[in-house]
Amino acid sequence: MRVKPQGFGIVLLAAACAFAWSGAAHAACGEASCVAAQGTYISHFTGANCDGTESYYLPYDGYAYNCRPWNGTGDCGTIHRTVTNRSYRYNGQCYANAWPSGNTLSDFVTVYRSASVPPVACGYPTTSSGTAPLGVWFYGNCSYDPDGGSITNYEWDLGDGTFDWGSNFTYHTYNYPGTYSVWLTVWDDEGQISSTFIGTIYVY
Repeated sequence: MRVKPQGFGIVLLAAACAFAWSGAAHAACGEASCVAAQGTYISHFTGANCDGTESYYLPYDGYAYNCRPWNGTGDCGTIHRTVTNRSYRYNGQCYANAWPSGNTLSDFVTVYRSASVPPVACGYPTTSSGTAPLGVWFYGNCSYDPDGGSITNYEWDLGDGTFDWGSNFTYHTYNYPGTYSVWLTVWDDEGQISSTFIGTIYVY
């Protein structure tokens, strides 16, 4: 444990509906046209920590796919670009600073995503009451990122001035009688934060 000191008319109507649907389908697209992701594989990033501009490298699989970003979601541009990347994300994991000096290649397409949403913090204790000293396990493995990203850090406020962080579970012993409010805060891979109240621990 470590202690620290969120007719014609019908044609027009059909055309309008089609345009609205197209706009909704590619709301994040930053080009004249985009295509939906075709599968899940890998994304390259201009930033060192899987940040900056996200791209997909078309020569993968002999140009067999228009776009297969790391989590299989997003809108992919159709303009071929030369990009210098410094990191990549594969199978959910960020390979930070993979190319410290930059890796410049052609035939990338840009991956566009809608505005990021915060993660959902979720957790529970194995028990909520007992006599001192009371040992309690806390689990936060039900936390998730609704936009397809990953949870990168967990911070537990255990209610008695003790904090623990880094893992989706923790164990703490309450040595003195009292009422302790426990909170969990989580971060996702885009830096978004969310907190939730885990529960009250009653120690007699």
